[in-house]
Amino acid sequence: MDSNTVVLIVFGLAVVFALASWIHGRIRRHHALAWPKIEGKVVSREVKLQKRPMLVNGVNTTEEYWEARVTYTYSVQGTDYTGKVSKSFKDGVEADDWASDYKEGRTLAVRQNPAKPSDSELIEKEQEWMVELEQAS
Repeated sequence: MDSNTVVLIVFGLAVVFALASWIHGRIRRHHALAWPKIEGKVVSREVKLQKRPMLVNGVNTTEEYWEARVTYTYSVQGTDYTGKVSKSFKDGVEADDWASDYKEGRTLAVRQNPAKPSDSELIEKEQEWMVELEQAS
């Protein structure tokens, strides 16, 4: 097997993995829409420059990207849980802009899995109306 074939196989596997991960996330968010919606609070947010290894034309290199991460808490039957949501960006300004919507203490709409209370999901579209509620009060 020549090096071009190996590169194509590795690239193909990376594409398949990325696609499978994206599909899994979409299915999970779809299922989460049926979970109960409860209130949560932002605990922290951060934006960091990250690096991931890449193989380009048979050469190992790294790709830089910005990761915005929000940590939140919510309570189910008196037990507190912590959840995290993160999003990747090519641009630091975009990452900061996204994270700025999640100020510490902000109320969130959290979808919580009734079969496993430690499992939660934030649905971005549901956060917009929470901001409107906070501004109205």
